[in-house]
Amino acid sequence: MFRGVCVLAFITAAVMPHEAQGWSKSVHSLICSAAYELTSDQGRALVDRYSEGKWPSSCQWVDEVRYGSHKETYEYHFINVPRSSNRQDVSIARDCAAHDCVHQAVKRYATYLGAASTRESTKQEALKFLGHFIGDLYQPLYVGYLEDLGGNTIKWSVSGSKKKYTLHAIWDGVIPQAAGFEKLGVKKALLKSISPKQEKQWRSLDFEAAIQVSYDLARSHAYTLSDNCEAASGMSLTKAYTKRAMPIVRTQIGKAAVRLAYLLQLIGSGRFDPTDVNS
Repeated sequence: MFRGVCVLAFITAAVMPHEAQGWSKSVHSLICSAAYELTSDQGRALVDRYSEGKWPSSCQWVDEVRYGSHKETYEYHFINVPRSSNRQDVSIARDCAAHDCVHQAVKRYATYLGAASTRESTKQEALKFLGHFIGDLYQPLYVGYLEDLGGNTIKWSVSGSKKKYTLHAIWDGVIPQAAGFEKLGVKKALLKSISPKQEKQWRSLDFEAAIQVSYDLARSHAYTLSDNCEAASGMSLTKAYTKRAMPIVRTQIGKAAVRLAYLLQLIGSGRFDPTDVNS
C-alpha cells in the first residue's frame, strides 16, 4: 500500500526517553511478575524452583547475554519480513528459513523446561529465555521489516533528549514509559485491566497468530502515522503518535503476561506438549 511522504515538522511529545533494549527492563520484569500472579500454583512452583530467587528480574538477563556468552541466541529475538515483497502475512517456514527466530525459541525453551531429562542448569536458563521471548514476540517491531531491521535504522527526535532514538527503541521503552509502565503499582493496574473474557481468549499456544498480530500492528501503527503517512528517519515523536500507540502497548503487554502464565501452568502441571505449538 502506498503512503504519502510526511512533513518532518511535528510538535514533539513531552516524554523523557531512556535507553531501551528489547522491551525496556522494567517492562520485561512487569510481564514476568504479572505472569507469576496469573499462573497456577504449579506454575509458581515451577518458577520458584528454577528462578534461583531472581524472578522476575532474570527475564532481563537474555538481552545481556545475546552479545556475549549466548551469541547463538541473538537471532531468536525477532522475525524480519521483507517489505519489498509487500507481504501481509508472516510465514514461520518462509521468514525463518535462514535461521531460527522467536517462534522457534519459545517452543524450544518451553520443551527444555518441560522435559524430565533436561539438566537442572539448562532448565534454569530455559525459564529465563522463555519469560523473555514471550515478551519479545508481543512487541510489534520484533516482527518488522527486514529492510530497516524492525525499525532499528529509522531514527527520530524525542523531546527532552539530544540524541536520536530508533523507532524500535521508541516502542521498546519511550512509549511504555509514557503509558505509565514504570510507575509504582503498575502491576496491580495491569492485572485489573485484564478481563476474565480476555484472559480466557489469550490463553493459547497459537504463537503464529500472536506473531501475525504483532506484524499487523507494526504495519498499521508503528510504520504508519495517523494521517496514513509513512514513518521515516528525520521525524520527531509526536503526542498524537504516542497517544495512538499507548493502548496497543498496554494490550500487548497484558497478552504477553497471560500467555506466559498459561505456558508456565501447562509446564508446571506436566501437561505441556510441544506438538500443540504450531510449527
